[in-house]
Amino acid sequence: MSLHTADTIDTSSAKPESNHLAEPVRSQQRTGPRKIPGYVKFLLFLAVAGAATGGAYKVFGREKFLHGVELVKEQIVGAPQGPIIPDKTLTKSTGPWNGLVKVTKKEQETIGFTIKPALEQTQPLSLELPGQTDYDLDTLNKIRPRFDNALVEKVFVSAGQIVKKGEPLLELRSAELGLAKNECRTKFVQWDHDHKLLVAREPLAKDNRITQLMWTDTQNDEKKSRLDYYVSREKLATYGLTNEQIDLLLVGLKDDNKIAEAAGKNTEDITWMTLLSPIDGVVVNRDAVPGNFYDQINIMLTISPMDKLWVWGNVSESDLDKIHVGQKWDIMFQFSKEKFQGQVESIANGVDLETRTLRIRASIPNPDKALRKGMLVRAYLQIPPTPGDTVIPRNALSVINGEYYAFVEKGKAPAENGDPGDEATLFERRKLEIEQENTNLVIVKKGLTKGDLVVSNGSLILSQMYEDMSTVDSGLPVQ
Repeated sequence: MSLHTADTIDTSSAKPESNHLAEPVRSQQRTGPRKIPGYVKFLLFLAVAGAATGGAYKVFGREKFLHGVELVKEQIVGAPQGPIIPDKTLTKSTGPWNGLVKVTKKEQETIGFTIKPALEQTQPLSLELPGQTDYDLDTLNKIRPRFDNALVEKVFVSAGQIVKKGEPLLELRSAELGLAKNECRTKFVQWDHDHKLLVAREPLAKDNRITQLMWTDTQNDEKKSRLDYYVSREKLATYGLTNEQIDLLLVGLKDDNKIAEAAGKNTEDITWMTLLSPIDGVVVNRDAVPGNFYDQINIMLTISPMDKLWVWGNVSESDLDKIHVGQKWDIMFQFSKEKFQGQVESIANGVDLETRTLRIRASIPNPDKALRKGMLVRAYLQIPPTPGDTVIPRNALSVINGEYYAFVEKGKAPAENGDPGDEATLFERRKLEIEQENTNLVIVKKGLTKGDLVVSNGSLILSQMYEDMSTVDSGLPVQ
């Protein structure tokens, strides 16, 4: 039915009304179309558009469908008068939308399309990890008394102080220590006696002036007392005394007393000892207080050589498959641009229940002892490339409802009217699984193969076109 049918009104038998509110009588024929109220136009437009949306696209294709809608709008809303003349190019398509987006050469030039191939990942993946420094527990020295009820008389060092090997740390007194020293002196005296007797009887045994039995007993007594003396010395060594300190115990018991003159110490005070530093390092912790008693389980001082530190990094359990011992590890501090290189030395056996992370460890040098325990670091773990992973520009990535996509060239479409500018390229939206996207390049785990041509500049416009076409085709928002 045409909307332009003219209506005429017969006024030959009409009688004028005396009511002044009556509509005046029109005596002439109407030459134009009847004026349709605005709300009727709007309702008609909605009806036509709604009917067309459900099926016109499937029949004619997107571009011809939109052209048809524009013609309907012109006829309903106003604009040119006359009957609707269908576009000669509106021909029925072969079937429903195939999911490809067609972009002509002219449109690509206007938008500024850039198409680049997906490349094979050749560079290692850099996984950033939060972490902090710690003392190297393999080189940490914890100073404890080697016996119970040890009284601290003096402390010669403080926390943070640098010490050298052999320097005094503190003075101790212990009754147990005194008993061990006295035992050592007694064993020495016995051995010294047996040794002298052995030396004296040796020539007599050669001349057969003593019996063989006596000579054998003399040898055995010397061996036994010598072993007892050595054991007593080793016991004092486990208490922390050096060989020089043990030798001072024997001053006055030997024939040569020059050692006593050089010592300048009261060797009779056998309950006393000076504990010396076992290494060069820094006193990182001090708990010893003069006048207090300490047992073997108590740590009085802690000394670290500080020539190297441990670095702990926290790895998400989802990245566990990327970690292995021996991987390179670049470590940087917040206050410095210097980069330290290490490697993964150990991986924790358990996951932290609160952070859901796994701890890994590396070592870094600290020759000038400028680094400290507990410093925050930014660690970058170098993960070797995975075979099959590809790399694309970051602007080629589209994110829809939390999913990652890229548009891949699928082929060419010839020009419909012979115009080279109407030659078109078909693009397919491809769902991707991303390995990493925090740089200018995106590493793709699944969805692309090496050599696939993806759209970088213009990917967002393609995504919008895909959404429009999907909505028209299905009547539902794009998924």
